[in-house]
Amino acid sequence: MFILSLSPVIWKKLHDFSERCDIPSFIGPKRFRPPALTVNDLSDDLDALFISHNHFDHLDYPSVKSLNKRYGERLTWLCSGGTRQWFPDNHVTNVVELDWWEEYHFSKKEVNIAFCPAQHWSRRTIFDMNKSLWGGYAIWDATQKFYFAGRYSIRWDTWALANEYFMEPPKKISQAVRINQLGSSSFIVIKHGEVFDLP
Repeated sequence: MFILSLSPVIWKKLHDFSERCDIPSFIGPKRFRPPALTVNDLSDDLDALFISHNHFDHLDYPSVKSLNKRYGERLTWLCSGGTRQWFPDNHVTNVVELDWWEEYHFSKKEVNIAFCPAQHWSRRTIFDMNKSLWGGYAIWDATQKFYFAGRYSIRWDTWALANEYFMEPPKKISQAVRINQLGSSSFIVIKHGEVFDLP
């Protein structure tokens, strides 16, 4: 999960607050560690959430239900093309669906958002393989720019959902930085619960 503040707008990337991720949730993979925050820990003035794709570790019904109960219509949900229909069925109505490269102007806070393609896939059931889009978000205002790469920037060290060892991604990043002779500060892996201020 990440929370981004482009002052005075506050955004959050939806990542599960649940103990497990799957349907039904009691048989899905269990977390290696608890979430860094709970729904009650979040800012009262949260403006928007980003849904990068529809996998259960990124679009979790109990998490959505808890967030919707707390924020209701005050919260704008941004989601990938083909995902919007899931939300009204789960009592969430303030939803903006974006196709690849589509832009949206969040006039409430004068922020621009573009949904960008990524190398991944989507699926929630055996019948909907790649029926909705997946991707990341470019977010910018008059003075700041931010890119959220979708699934790849978030998932390590949370659940065992891939063939790799759950602590492998940050090691591979460090190795790539070293091989490409980049400065040690050129890529920063943020720890769970860590707060990082961009210059």
